Amino acid sequence: MFVSIIVPNYNHAPYLAERIDSILAQTHQQFELILLDDCSTDDSRAVLERYRHHPRVNQVVFNTENSGTTFKQWAKGIELAQYEWIWLAESDDWCEPTLLETLIAGITPATCIAFCMSVAIKGNDILYVNQSKFLHQTLRGLDFVRERMLRITAISNASQAIFRKEVYYKIDKSFTTYKFSGDYLFWMLVAQHGEVYIAGKYLNYFRKHDKDVTSPSLKNGQAYREYLRIMRTVQDHAIISDEERVRLLILKFNELLWDNRVEELYRKEISALYHADLGNQLFSTRTYQLMGKRSYAKVLLHRLFSTKQ
Repeated sequence: MFVSIIVPNYNHAPYLAERIDSILAQTHQQFELILLDDCSTDDSRAVLERYRHHPRVNQVVFNTENSGTTFKQWAKGIELAQYEWIWLAESDDWCEPTLLETLIAGITPATCIAFCMSVAIKGNDILYVNQSKFLHQTLRGLDFVRERMLRITAISNASQAIFRKEVYYKIDKSFTTYKFSGDYLFWMLVAQHGEVYIAGKYLNYFRKHDKDVTSPSLKNGQAYREYLRIMRTVQDHAIISDEERVRLLILKFNELLWDNRVEELYRKEISALYHADLGNQLFSTRTYQLMGKRSYAKVLLHRLFSTKQ
């Protein structure tokens, strides 16, 4: 089984060599490597050029203008890929040599996604890990999304997963318009086209650092804004009902109310968006039960002051 491995890079020069070397060291060697750079301003180009003539490297592509989002780079790489399976190996992560071998071993003709467990690292600290109760597990795609993606994101990092290329041409491409959460939508849509194989082994390392996109997206609340759009999209694709969408938005809004990472100005702006989307559904016994007394009081105060204005 051949795999197309795509490394979409932007300003990750300090991590690129470790990323690429961990790919080239895979025990499963039937792959092509496609290296992309989104107009980096650091030394990324020089690092990537060192690998241009490696026998496993098929293409090295440098953008002349920044695309604005890594998810457009995903799409570009997928279009360039020539093999049936795709691995989006993010440029600041690294992995164990047996990642591909392990995932491929669990694939059947019905599999659309295969992924392993991931460890989030910052410096020498382990921040968090994905967890699985089983060493091996296969779920129907819709069941996987409902059980493992709606509240707890099982695929928290693209580098931990591979997917079947043909499925990409069957899904909504709106994920490329997101700045932060396009991957969350992407995996939920892909999962609808088959089964998901889950390997319980910890084989991927997800690097957190000052140049990643997560911190600024939490500070300005972008993740909460995009969640509104994503829930509408997954409802439109009949993955969840309108009732389930409302429940999830209420729970997400509750997170926003207590998320100290979001600056207060942005919190107020985003709160208004959730109020507008949910309307009177926010002022119900169900919302009180989901949020609890303290959060519900905040919701009432927001309505009170916004009405006075």
